[in-house]
Amino acid sequence: MAITLDQANDKIHCYVNGELKQTITGIQDSGRNMKYNLVVGGDIRNGNSYYFEGTMDSVAIWSDLRTGKEIAADYANGIDSADKNLVAAFDLTLCHKCMKEDLSKNSNDLEHIILWQDK
Repeated sequence: MAITLDQANDKIHCYVNGELKQTITGIQDSGRNMKYNLVVGGDIRNGNSYYFEGTMDSVAIWSDLRTGKEIAADYANGIDSADKNLVAAFDLTLCHKCMKEDLSKNSNDLEHIILWQDK
């Protein structure tokens, strides 16, 4: 699954297995900066009870707006760890309770902390 935020056109796109499945418009995102650390599977805002329920094998973050063609290529060929716009990439299958090493060149390692689940 890939999610893109297109602030200029006020849209969010959702891709599954490299194919566009849904577009949401009218997101009214002001471009505000995040004041919390990145949390995979949820966030740490006070009172937030919404978390991802499922499994993830990998997570990647880019600094640019990915095109459908780029997303399809990443799905088909794997992520290019040398891509200059790749901020961080993690293979979550490598180890269960350990630091996840960033596969991009940026060394944005991911710490494993369980805040909301038993497994």
